[in-house]
Amino acid sequence: MKILYDDNMPFAEDVFPSLGDASAFNHQALADIDLASVDAMMIRSTSKIDQARVGQLSSCQFLATATAGYNHLDLAALSAAKIDTFIAAGCNATSVSEYALSGVLYALLARGDIQASDPVSILQGFRVGVVGLGQVGRRVMAKFSAL
Repeated sequence: MKILYDDNMPFAEDVFPSLGDASAFNHQALADIDLASVDAMMIRSTSKIDQARVGQLSSCQFLATATAGYNHLDLAALSAAKIDTFIAAGCNATSVSEYALSGVLYALLARGDIQASDPVSILQGFRVGVVGLGQVGRRVMAKFSAL
């Protein structure tokens, strides 16, 4: 199996060679790479996979992006080409929800609404609105509900 992976993926050079003939690529040089013999491709959001690029992946069976988003992928073209596509949805949702919680707590402290010495129960008097209940929003809601 010929595997092509982004050279900015941590630990990729330790993992992918054990699965097949693996080579790293730099996203800035992707246009210069012959993709016709690639069986599997591992990318990040810096690699744009549009309809033209999908057409170059004539042997590819598997494409994975190490990102939560997928606006760099032409999902319809990948599906039409029967290339199994995997997205790392939610991969950073926990840390983002923790950041949101800490940001709100910091703002409450900075405004003087709470003190660092206050018991956690003081937070029960506050209401928090969560816009969107995707991977991050659900975790944010769970964290605030647990308080």
